[in-house]
Amino acid sequence: MLSSSLIYYYNEICLYINISLLVGFKGCGKSGALSQIIYWARKNDWLVVYINSGHNLINTGDYLEKSKQIPGCWDQPQIAMKFLNNMIDAHQDKLRQIPLRTKFQLGKFEGKTLFDLVEFGSALEGYAADAVVHFRRELSLVDEFPVLLAVDDYNAIYNRSVNFVDPESRRYNKDMLEGRNLTLARLFFDGHVDHGLINGAFVGALTEEHKIEQFMEDTKEHETTWVNIPPYTRKEFDTVLEHYHRSGSTSRTCPFPCYSDNTNGYYF
Repeated sequence: MLSSSLIYYYNEICLYINISLLVGFKGCGKSGALSQIIYWARKNDWLVVYINSGHNLINTGDYLEKSKQIPGCWDQPQIAMKFLNNMIDAHQDKLRQIPLRTKFQLGKFEGKTLFDLVEFGSALEGYAADAVVHFRRELSLVDEFPVLLAVDDYNAIYNRSVNFVDPESRRYNKDMLEGRNLTLARLFFDGHVDHGLINGAFVGALTEEHKIEQFMEDTKEHETTWVNIPPYTRKEFDTVLEHYHRSGSTSRTCPFPCYSDNTNGYYF
């Protein structure tokens, strides 16, 4: 559910979107707002590339491999396969209509459309990460449909991951690998500065789970639209709880930590 005071901003984002960052109190509905933007984009015939958690993007996967495409980066083949399969589930009809525009070598791949590339990578773990790199390059040239890059927990990819600096080294190193040195995260890194799309937009939702002060300081000189997501009013807050109750998800007692004051309103 969107706060009523967010509707104006929501319409502005959808109509004039280019690069936007969603900010606000923890639990105020940034992820929900991002989901609504994604819903709007898909309903209006956009091709949406969605990362549902920047934190999970840099902290999951059973193993890493040195990237063959981006020097200094490490691939997460399992995460790459999941990403490609998600693209097929969401947009295979559009992917079939988009021809490949760049030349590259990728095993025995001989496809002609973006769907062919995504399908190839989704089926072969050894080529999945390389396929994602080529997919991202192709996205920059897509003009058949507007493209939306949407990343939740966006500022999380600017942090260190749970992996050590050189995953293949036999020597102990206490330093952790930066998110920017993971191939998948690198492909969306600085999307709020320049998304590189000839026909599209970028939206990122920031998370309070990670420190954002430095991120905001580094970003203030760039032409980025900051959208402050307002907390719920008391009436809206009660409506949300009633919805949870009627859906059978909760009892009438608020099941989540919630906060309020006279200035900031209500948020989970």
